Amino acid sequence: MRTVGAVQASARILTGNVVQVLSDIDDVDVLFSGSRGYGPARRILLGGVSSRLVRRARSAIIVVPRA
Repeated sequence: MRTVGAVQASARILTGNVVQVLSDIDDVDVLFSGSRGYGPARRILLGGVSSRLVRRARSAIIVVPRA
């Protein structure tokens, strides 16, 4: 655990299916996920890790869109 100002942060390296592993995390306040920004048509064809993660996550999740 590292404290930066008033914020405590820690890091872990996890392996496995990204949606399954991240959605099983229940000891965090919030998860952040990036979005590739493919758009709705390509997302349907290619799937969507962020979409599946939003449906399965046990904690709050913020999806950050691609710039």
